[in-house]
Amino acid sequence: MAGPSRQRSGSDDSHHQGEEVWGVKGMEKLWSAANVKIYGGGVDDDKFLRRISDLIGPYEQIVTSESSGEAPASGPAPCRKRPS
Repeated sequence: MAGPSRQRSGSDDSHHQGEEVWGVKGMEKLWSAANVKIYGGGVDDDKFLRRISDLIGPYEQIVTSESSGEAPASGPAPCRKRPS
């Protein structure tokens, strides 16, 4: 039989703030157990941002541009590979 489970819904202003409230190990447990991780920007914590970047991994960025007076280009949108 599984033990009791807890659900937490909420947010901290930063990962660092979460560590201050929950402790480093507690915040690590909360972060690891989260099904959805949302980053809202405005954080300058290099260690945390690197962790987010590593979770995302490499990706392709679709590059678009708009100009007036010209017909739209045909074909697929250009992509730019972005390293993690």
